[in-house]
Amino acid sequence: IRTYFPDADVTPSPNWWGSPAPWCCDLLLNFTDPLFTQIGAEFIAQQTKYFGTAHVYQCDTFNEMDPPTNEVSYLQSASKFLYDSMAMVDAQAVWLMQGWLFQGHGFWTPTAVHAYVSGVPRDAMIILDLYGEVSPQYNQFDSFYGTPFIWNTLHNFGGNQGWLGTLYNIAVGLPHALQYADSSAIGVGITMEGIWQNYIVYDATLKMAFETHELQLTQFVNHYALRRYGLPSSAAGQDEDLAVNTMQNAWQLLAATVYNISHWGGVTKNLMCVAPHLNAIADGFMPTKLLYDPIAIEQTWQMFLQLVDTELVGVTKYRYDVVDVTRQALSDRFNGVYQLLNASYFAGNVAAVRQYGETLMALMTDLERLLNTNEFWMLGEWIAMARKHSENVTEQDWWEFNARNQVTLWGPDGEISNYASKTWAGLIGDYHQPQWQLFVDELVTALKNNVVFNETAFLQKAMNTIAQPWQRQTNAYPTQPIGDTIAVACELFLKWNTLNDTQTCAQFVL
Repeated sequence: IRTYFPDADVTPSPNWWGSPAPWCCDLLLNFTDPLFTQIGAEFIAQQTKYFGTAHVYQCDTFNEMDPPTNEVSYLQSASKFLYDSMAMVDAQAVWLMQGWLFQGHGFWTPTAVHAYVSGVPRDAMIILDLYGEVSPQYNQFDSFYGTPFIWNTLHNFGGNQGWLGTLYNIAVGLPHALQYADSSAIGVGITMEGIWQNYIVYDATLKMAFETHELQLTQFVNHYALRRYGLPSSAAGQDEDLAVNTMQNAWQLLAATVYNISHWGGVTKNLMCVAPHLNAIADGFMPTKLLYDPIAIEQTWQMFLQLVDTELVGVTKYRYDVVDVTRQALSDRFNGVYQLLNASYFAGNVAAVRQYGETLMALMTDLERLLNTNEFWMLGEWIAMARKHSENVTEQDWWEFNARNQVTLWGPDGEISNYASKTWAGLIGDYHQPQWQLFVDELVTALKNNVVFNETAFLQKAMNTIAQPWQRQTNAYPTQPIGDTIAVACELFLKWNTLNDTQTCAQFVL
């Protein structure tokens, strides 16, 4: 902007992700500079010219960056100038803003929040209370001092696919917000960073748009189990009652365990999909710690597979969920074996490290094979979609690089590496497993040589020899399933379950 307006009042944005200079720190135009309303108004005018308007304009300010001052006059004028740039073009303009910034209570005190929202007419702003199911903010700031807000379920960061959620908080969240003193709640929404996971969480949230009281979870979960698979008609005949009862029992078990956890930081992250390192089990943001008893997942897995000889086996969502529950069970098993490997390293037991390392590799190999049986769990389609954006090979390669980078390093040097990792065939086998194999090999070598494992050197080696080269590769991955989901899932259940079950769906193992 300084090229065209040398005197513009600008400030570099913070380098919150530790990026090299070429990829960070865009200049932010100060709200008080007359150019701000001029450019803002012209942008909205052009947007309206080409696309029309519904009078609602989504704009986020100070998202994960604090204002330069907490002075009341500055905060009021900042929001006023921004809204004025909308109102200059559209007298009916309503500013829709994420309330994520208000999670930062170090800066956003009640005084600061009140000052900021008071710069805009009450009926001209809607705040998305972004993380309502875990960390609502309306009750920290007197219902945003009268500013209308929408209660939301955020739930997921980076589109990670591990199971976790809090159905109870969703069931009571909006009703409690509506009952809050001088409530300004006007609706419910979903604000996740990736939707293709934990479907029941979003189903429950959107159900609340039609509820005025707390959701009756037992009834809701039972109905969900039927709706998801088209039951009972999808299993008509002698298997109808079996299918209905088994699916409802399975989902009630999940609702009581993995979907009964209120946790700040998103869903459980598959340990396979993080950079290998010692002491990798952690709580907090994107937890790798299991916050539930993994036996509940195995029991759910068992119940799903008890229906493979019913008509339900032809239902797409059932087959998808068979992959999903198997994926979670293998992920949880990997987590437990990793902890044994970690303890064995610190005990100096090289034989045990080698043994547990082999088990980790077997789990990853098996998961890769399973994921390849279902089109919705394969890297190939993700890359194919990216390459379809151009017919020019050079541009196609650029699109592919970005597609690969987003679900792995996300940044030239892994600035937020594995933030948006996915448990997809191709990623598990070609990207993550080689890094875990190198990790195990380096641990064994360190113990055999009686030296301390150099984790920094290992991570750099993995980056240089595996992670970075993979970004620029253009090898094709399958886009069509390989093998049968049911047969592979049954085989893996009999191989990996800890329920001492040697019978469930054994007849389907090829």
